[in-house]
Amino acid sequence: MGGLGTKNSILEKGMGVALLGYVFFVSLAAFFPDSKDQVLAHFDKPYYTAGETINFKLYLPQKYLEKELMIKIEIYNPEGEAVHSSYLKSYHDHVAGYYDIPYQIEPGMYLFRATASTGYKSEVLTLLQAHIPVYSERLLDAPNSFTDSTRTLSTEVIGELLVDIEIPRRDFQPRDSISLNVLVRDPSGKPLKAFASISITDVQLIGENRQTPAIYTASPQYNSQQLSDFIQLQGHLMGSGPREMVAFKFAENNQMLYSVTDENGDFFLALPEFYGNQVLQYIPKYSQNRELRWAMTGPSSTSFEKLPLSPSVQHYLQESRNRKLIYQLFKRVEPAAVKAPSPHLVTPTPDFRYDADNYPFTDLQTFSREVVSPLKFIREKHSTGHFQMFDPDSRSMAYGTPLFIIDGQLTKHQETLTSLDFQKLREIKLYSRTTTISEYFGFAGFSGVVEILSKEGLMKIDSSYLLKSYQIEGLQPSSEYSSPNLPMDQPYLVPLIYWNPKISTTLEPGQTLGFRHSDDQGEFKIEVVAQSEDGRRGYGIILYQVR
Repeated sequence: MGGLGTKNSILEKGMGVALLGYVFFVSLAAFFPDSKDQVLAHFDKPYYTAGETINFKLYLPQKYLEKELMIKIEIYNPEGEAVHSSYLKSYHDHVAGYYDIPYQIEPGMYLFRATASTGYKSEVLTLLQAHIPVYSERLLDAPNSFTDSTRTLSTEVIGELLVDIEIPRRDFQPRDSISLNVLVRDPSGKPLKAFASISITDVQLIGENRQTPAIYTASPQYNSQQLSDFIQLQGHLMGSGPREMVAFKFAENNQMLYSVTDENGDFFLALPEFYGNQVLQYIPKYSQNRELRWAMTGPSSTSFEKLPLSPSVQHYLQESRNRKLIYQLFKRVEPAAVKAPSPHLVTPTPDFRYDADNYPFTDLQTFSREVVSPLKFIREKHSTGHFQMFDPDSRSMAYGTPLFIIDGQLTKHQETLTSLDFQKLREIKLYSRTTTISEYFGFAGFSGVVEILSKEGLMKIDSSYLLKSYQIEGLQPSSEYSSPNLPMDQPYLVPLIYWNPKISTTLEPGQTLGFRHSDDQGEFKIEVVAQSEDGRRGYGIILYQVR
């Protein structure tokens, strides 16, 4: 961050070393006999401030690389509340992700947790836990809090491989384009093919200590065949007996999902792969009032350390505040949105379809009486009546209230249906035949299904009348870190110079990576973590100056 002014190349030697002791805290054994049997996490920086992005890569043990695995990433605040949750799919060589820290986040030590599940019984297996310092410029308003830290740094050897990093020179100017080569060798000097991640950071962040901000954690005794490769949820249906069907509508692609309860009323729901947050809508078979609970999978207990506040952190926060003020002037504070792949929609073919504009009715009851269709409105004494569906195949009335889908919103509330303004409707689709319902809706549509599309696009319905829905997290869309191509009159001051978790090294020198340095000046560290095809690890660093 020296672009805001010339800074010393090395700041607070002892404090920088002590600071790293707070960077990640994991309860680990002091000695690991074989690093390739551990889970390793490489983070792009040792600590973060509000508004920055936590980038990371997980290196899995060799025994976990036999097939793709579904890994859940969670981040918890010091109160033990989840502030981030997403899934990552391992692709044999890496598992890389990120978390965009909100600007309004409270400072503190945040728990990073990576887990996998075992088969359909969903035993949660913790692969790695680490505590990450997250700061906020608001801490500058209490300068007396910044005192020297006294904790001693403890580091572990990453592995036996040699990682060579070559750059054309060691002295650059701001905005220079920098190229480098990475070559991975075994202890005898033989080149190896490997997967690697690279981070380039300001040495000011870590003082004089050159060690990696990486973490090991002991590998659990599970083979890859026991670990799940799909997204799954564990739930409990209150008052349920064994073998009761549970149904959901998955808003991502209009797909119906099903599960069966066990003798305790528990069930496990397998979800198709999807990106970002989505809505899962519960469709009760009987009473809409029965409660459904999702199992809590967070850590049972965590012990959070106190956030270290050294003078070097105070200096960094001041420069971070200055950078954000400058960026506000150029309207470049918010990061660009990451686009997720579009889902493949399941589009059921209705048995009957009606354009509402063709009928001059005021309500759905009149439509069901005046138009020959399977949807019937049954009048009752001392009641407004109710809707029922007729199956032309069996020539009989279906039992119970049809499932109504109104602009994607699910309900079986009769008063909601009778109060609909027909003139606001655009299209009515009826699913009444047993074969159609079986193909698209299963037992959730055994009373028939009515899909209504309004002219508004999203008709307002009292939420208390809708079937319960749940926000769920899916796969995280991939993100590429790139240096912006800015004109010289636009400031380019960044907390991270470069990050790339998807490097594949070859057996020959010559593979070139390139990045553009920012306006920041001082000393910078290029750090590479690598893992060979047989699971061995290595680590390399090199320093350069920008004047």
